[in-house]
Amino acid sequence: MAWPPTSTALLLLPRPDPTRPHITTSTNTTNDNTTALLLLHLLLLLLLLLLLLLLLLQLLLLLVVLLLLLLLLLLLLLLLPLLHFPTAA
Repeated sequence: MAWPPTSTALLLLPRPDPTRPHITTSTNTTNDNTTALLLLHLLLLLLLLLLLLLLLLQLLLLLVVLLLLLLLLLLLLLLLPLLHFPTAA
């Protein structure tokens, strides 16, 4: 990374010393990769549940449309005898 950085917030940070090894100040003993993987799996699980919910909503909408078409067909069959078609003599 080129020094000096362009951001004024980064200018307040101390310059890293290349002669000393990197020292972490975190007292967290868990691996950061494990936490990231758990969060990624949780995100993927939530996405999968969202897709499943969308699929169920789509199936419910299809069921409602089919029921409406069935009711329309039933109504047509009930009203068909009321129509008077001219018969040939």
